[in-house]
Amino acid sequence: MFLKKALKKCVISLGINSKSRPGCPPKIWQDFPRGIRRIRERLKELGFKGDFIGWDNDYPEGAPVFKEVNDWVKPFCFLDAYKRGYDLVLWVDSAANFKISPEPLFRIIEKRGYLIINADCDVGKYCSDVALEALGLTRKKSFSLKSCWGAVLGLDFRKKKSLDLVYFWKEKATDGITFYGAKWSGIHGYPISVSADPRVKGHRNQIVPSVAAYRLGMLKWMNKRELYNKYITIEREYVRMYDEDNGKVEER
Repeated sequence: MFLKKALKKCVISLGINSKSRPGCPPKIWQDFPRGIRRIRERLKELGFKGDFIGWDNDYPEGAPVFKEVNDWVKPFCFLDAYKRGYDLVLWVDSAANFKISPEPLFRIIEKRGYLIINADCDVGKYCSDVALEALGLTRKKSFSLKSCWGAVLGLDFRKKKSLDLVYFWKEKATDGITFYGAKWSGIHGYPISVSADPRVKGHRNQIVPSVAAYRLGMLKWMNKRELYNKYITIEREYVRMYDEDNGKVEER
């Protein structure tokens, strides 16, 4: 009789204070390491049997050191966990607060091969014109694709599709094109900067894993409301506060 090998699983997050990228609201206050400490303590309280990797000072090995936009580093965090031998990996933003143990989410990742959350908007709404070209999309096509939510994402690295998604994500994070763009464009007092199309309201980097997931056939997504009701809330003001509405663009 053969014993089933236990899967190695971990929660990962990164919370490093940084300057806002150009075209984004300035931060009034930030303490992203505070979120990392809360996640670590909460997982212990909940009796989570897996591991937690939290970057609160140094970036993952091999990652470019970015002084702006920490979500550029997400694929490098996933790859770091993969290289450490983890099978199931769950990313949560540093503002995450677990309502229950993440074990049920890991069961979804193990069964489905991934956990992707629907952001309740389409890719086109937050995709710059230059990113469209880099991703090989038309504007019409971009509005037909749902966008995933970048705050929570899980992958099963026993599946080739998970690695394909992360390597595509890494490629676009470092091409000098796809991840550039103002958070807000033509709203909240910010100038139109990422597209002349009035339907485009800014640029978000979650468009990259969204497009990758569609091309890889990873199409069964969880509703954000279900995630919030049962598993996790994202409490942004626990780790930072932006001056969202004054239309001021922070200088470099």
